[in-house]
Amino acid sequence: MLRRLRNMLFDNPSGETAMQAEIRRVTRQLFLNKLLSNAASEMPTATVKGFILLEISVLESELKDKLPRAANVSEQANLTYLLDRIRLYRENPGDFKPAPAPVVPPGQPIGCEDEWPDKK
Repeated sequence: MLRRLRNMLFDNPSGETAMQAEIRRVTRQLFLNKLLSNAASEMPTATVKGFILLEISVLESELKDKLPRAANVSEQANLTYLLDRIRLYRENPGDFKPAPAPVVPPGQPIGCEDEWPDKK
């Protein structure tokens, strides 16, 4: 299951809009945060933790491979951030704190007036 999620999140689909790419990057961050916080936790069994650690190692290798071939600076920045989070975890797993999840701003999404008509 972890491998399938990783493959879906870290393969770059062609024809993606800038907004879709940003949503994918945020989702990648959330996925990695969950992996790292579970790896740092004492809750998972040894078997589960082994799978999580293996997934982190495979992901780290893939990110290092993708970084020099990133399509644009936003993709490079995201890959660099993800690799840095893995580095921080590896330096001191016991003290690792996952990054807080992004907060959805209040109100209607900008640019979606036609999709969310005002009710009067």
